[in-house]
Amino acid sequence: MTLRIPTASDPVRACEQHGWLTTAQVTLVRFASNATRTLRMWHSRYRQRQALMHLDDRLLSDIGVSREMARAEASKPFWK
Repeated sequence: MTLRIPTASDPVRACEQHGWLTTAQVTLVRFASNATRTLRMWHSRYRQRQALMHLDDRLLSDIGVSREMARAEASKPFWK
């Protein structure tokens, strides 16, 4: 038996169509994928806001951001 690897643009859907995954498994995979993407986005926001706070006034003025604007951005919760 030869294992064919799906080449579709959506590999999870291709696996489901081939019967390799049940609907429940597909749902779980998609949930995990979305959760991972969300956590990465939140972590990225946190890192960017921390980096913004460590910029000196000269660098902030170069990007057109005041110290107050930087503080306001950095004080936002990571999920916003």
